[in-house]
Amino acid sequence: MKYYCITLSETPERTEHAKAQAAKAGIELDFIYGIFGKTMQVKSEIPMHTDYFVTRGATCLVLSWHIAWQIAWREGHEEFVIFEDDFILPDNFNERFAQIRAETPEWCDLVYLNSCCTDQKPAKKESANLWEIKYPLCTAAIWHRRRAIPTLQQYTKPANTPVDILLEWYALPHLRVLTAVPPLVSQATQDLAVPMPSTIHM
Repeated sequence: MKYYCITLSETPERTEHAKAQAAKAGIELDFIYGIFGKTMQVKSEIPMHTDYFVTRGATCLVLSWHIAWQIAWREGHEEFVIFEDDFILPDNFNERFAQIRAETPEWCDLVYLNSCCTDQKPAKKESANLWEIKYPLCTAAIWHRRRAIPTLQQYTKPANTPVDILLEWYALPHLRVLTAVPPLVSQATQDLAVPMPSTIHM
């Protein structure tokens, strides 16, 4: 299994957090250094809705995901996980992930290993650990099949919406998606008693 992690050279403390989480589970991360919106000054010219424009950080995170998908496509891995650098792994990550992979049907293109905002959304239980939910938010950890990449690249443009909402609105309806319930992976910027500071909105 190939594991990628999107991080920023400008936030080394987050990269170190991700390294520590990976070491805990004994997995190797290939770090993909993304685009820091605050210094790059990339700003969407298209409002998300009405007159609301997302931040440079949100726009650049979409671009960073495109970099990750392009690298994964070029390297040719048939399945892989992309983490964002605030992910938290449980002590039984390897055991439970093996169960999830064993339960994942061949037709499935993506599995959300971390998710949020799934209450009140259409849901159907697929297996002991997986549900079909239309559609989850949060992008701290997503398992991919390679065949999903062209669809993800096609339907996540323009980068004028946070990446998880962009996926929910435009890309996921074109893919077969399952969600780990309960989530396998949690997120330091949301789930810690003292959350890790987020750089996405800078």
